[in-house]
Amino acid sequence: MSVGGEFRTAMRKLASTVCIITTADRSGPRALVATSVTSASLDPPAVLFCVNKAASIHSALGAGTDFCVNLLSQADLEIARHVASTKGIERFCRGDWRYHGHSVPWLGSAQACIFASVASRIDWHTHSIILGKVTSTSVKAETSPLLYADGTYRMIST
Repeated sequence: MSVGGEFRTAMRKLASTVCIITTADRSGPRALVATSVTSASLDPPAVLFCVNKAASIHSALGAGTDFCVNLLSQADLEIARHVASTKGIERFCRGDWRYHGHSVPWLGSAQACIFASVASRIDWHTHSIILGKVTSTSVKAETSPLLYADGTYRMIST
């Protein structure tokens, strides 16, 4: 197996919370299911994620662009599947998508929403690393993350 193949296999063992990254441009709202999301710093608050340059949302994520990281709960499994399997505005046909108070869509059922603006975009071969300055957050009391590991959605059972 090649180093790249082994690396992909190794990274599939890293369980991550499933997120939907959203933004909007002149063409309308855009969305991407992502697991490559992490905090970059607490002071100032910053978040980072990676996006494939071939993704439709990529061109919309320029400097200063507002976006939202929607951290999904287990109840959002079907929304994650829907967004991952559709394109364009159809991605927003399922779920409690809201706009009030923000310029980008956010998911009302998400366990947390992190609103940010693109501070930096670093191109790295097939992907870009997006660093966002956090402007506000919304967090629910419950914690029931929808996870992704080894190529499938997973849930924590208590």
